[in-house]
Amino acid sequence: MSQKMRPLVRYIIPSFNQGAFIRETIESVLAQDYSPLEVFVVDGASTDNTIDILRSIADPRFNWITEPDRGQTDAIEKGFRMKPTSDFKYWNWLGSDDVLANSTVVSQLVEVECTPLVPDMTVCS
Repeated sequence: MSQKMRPLVRYIIPSFNQGAFIRETIESVLAQDYSPLEVFVVDGASTDNTIDILRSIADPRFNWITEPDRGQTDAIEKGFRMKPTSDFKYWNWLGSDDVLANSTVVSQLVEVECTPLVPDMTVCS
């Protein structure tokens, strides 16, 4: 698949007080060999060092917010709605204490046929 034809992939990482794990989680997504890719962390107003870690990551593909939420599902939904919402075709979420196994996970997901959710949007998991 040529670079110009590749669809944008969004990873959403819900988080709350995950300072011990969050950097490794984010770095595992940013290390993917796939482009275009964006990572959104939706933090539920952590009180540990999570916010300091999020502030320290300077990558144009990375964005984050911190505010109280109603749990993991609410955080994932917020990440799904974060702007720009019309540009991504594939999305997935990753637990804030999980990592992608290797740098080709996203490329492999996009290359396989995924299940259409609604017209012009597909979920791969």
